[in-house]
Amino acid sequence: MGPTPGREGGDDEAIKHTRALAKTEGIFAGFSSGANVAAALELLGSSHKGKTILVVLCDSGLKYLSTDLWD
Repeated sequence: MGPTPGREGGDDEAIKHTRALAKTEGIFAGFSSGANVAAALELLGSSHKGKTILVVLCDSGLKYLSTDLWD
C-alpha cells in the first residue's frame, strides 16, 4: 500500500489535533503534524477502519510560539 494522496483539510482540524497532541500526549508538534493526525483519524473512521496507520510528526511547535496556535 502506498502513501495516501493529499486531502483538503481545514486549518481548524489541524489546530485542534495539534493542541490535543500537546495536551493529551505531551507532544509539542507543529501545524503539519496536527494535519497529519487529522488525516489519519479521518482514514480510521472510514476506509481504513480497523487498520494500522503510521503518522509522521514532521515538525515541532517551536516556530509557532509567536502565532495563535498556542493561544
